[in-house]
Amino acid sequence: MIRICTKNRIKWDLIGWLIVIIFMTDASYISINGNGTVSDFADAIIILLTLICIIKKMRITKLVLFLSVSVLCTTILTGSIFRLTYYTVIFSIWFCFYFAEKYTIQDFAQYYLMIMRIIAIGSLVCWLFPKYFVSLSFFPQFTSSTGATYRFLGITTIPFATHIQRRNFGPFWEPGTYQVYLCVAIFLLLFVSKKKNKTFDLILFLIAEVTTMSGASVIPAGIMLAAYLLKERNMKSFFAVLLGCIVMGIMFDSGIFDSVILKITGEDSNSSLLFRWIGFEGGIRNFLAHPLFGSSFGEAQAVRDELALNYIGITYGSNTNTFANYFGSYGIFIGCFFLIASYQFFKKICLSRSVCVIAFVGYFLSTSNENLTGSLLVIVIAMLGWYGVNHDRELGERFEKYQAKEISYEQKYMYNSFQSE
Repeated sequence: MIRICTKNRIKWDLIGWLIVIIFMTDASYISINGNGTVSDFADAIIILLTLICIIKKMRITKLVLFLSVSVLCTTILTGSIFRLTYYTVIFSIWFCFYFAEKYTIQDFAQYYLMIMRIIAIGSLVCWLFPKYFVSLSFFPQFTSSTGATYRFLGITTIPFATHIQRRNFGPFWEPGTYQVYLCVAIFLLLFVSKKKNKTFDLILFLIAEVTTMSGASVIPAGIMLAAYLLKERNMKSFFAVLLGCIVMGIMFDSGIFDSVILKITGEDSNSSLLFRWIGFEGGIRNFLAHPLFGSSFGEAQAVRDELALNYIGITYGSNTNTFANYFGSYGIFIGCFFLIASYQFFKKICLSRSVCVIAFVGYFLSTSNENLTGSLLVIVIAMLGWYGVNHDRELGERFEKYQAKEISYEQKYMYNSFQSE
């Protein structure tokens, strides 16, 4: 049965779910806080909420159970049985499964966009006046595990180091993480949202993307725009945007883009294509070494460090590329599920296969900037891809059957009732 979204009624429970999904794993105050108690508390909340869902729903699927056992095997075989991260991933998978069972893709898109609109506006205001907002002492201040100090304002994070203040973090632990959330928002706005006038939101999200000054943030956003233009059959604009993405990619590969960013921010290091390649190649090498259940954190980092030493002469390898890390850290079962299920999310929304592939490539590149294997957003997108319902597509299929007189009187009545909502 199709789950019908009731209009003109705020779903506060859905807002609560999305606040947990957006903030509990990726908010800076939780994920990089030097005080480990904060992240442990967030993990405890995810576990508690999941247990409540299990007790309340008492619904267990073979696939989710298999994924949980696969992660558990990884903890045992890599000697990480006392590492909380793995158990949090297991409970996160269950948590996002129950979300996908409860809400449709349209529900998710509507309220996700509402929250991201607030975050984008607030973060841009704070980005314009960082010195004022960083001085507001009634907001929490914290020190990361690397020794950097930040002010967390809920809707954004402002570092105390003035040269880094030129980058828009949003509420997240890295500008690169923020651009992933914005990229997803742009996709949902263009492909799912029922708003008649999307111009303001699109410009807002694009400006926020640019202000992250994250190395490759503009390219995934441009690819999402190209996918939309292809869907609308606006071929001139499609090829223009696609050409722009190719030019940006060449600039990024050549180091020109990094030079511009470094000049603006004044930072003494960059996040060039080589760093991302090290993260990708490291994940694939770890997967080939341990294909079934992945490598331990120590082994994985050692491989990346060796690659970094060979490529750029330093002993620290960047841990980026989400999907390569799923394969490298958790093995073929988890890696294949997240890759296929994430693609299914775009397939459920995009009617054209070519548009779907382009949009997924944009998402893949966006998540290649950071390691988001434990991110609730990435997990919930995969679960919506596998279990979620797309109202629009199901309604269209039902309408075709209705016209062909292939559905019963009761189904016709349900269709007519849905139309009148």
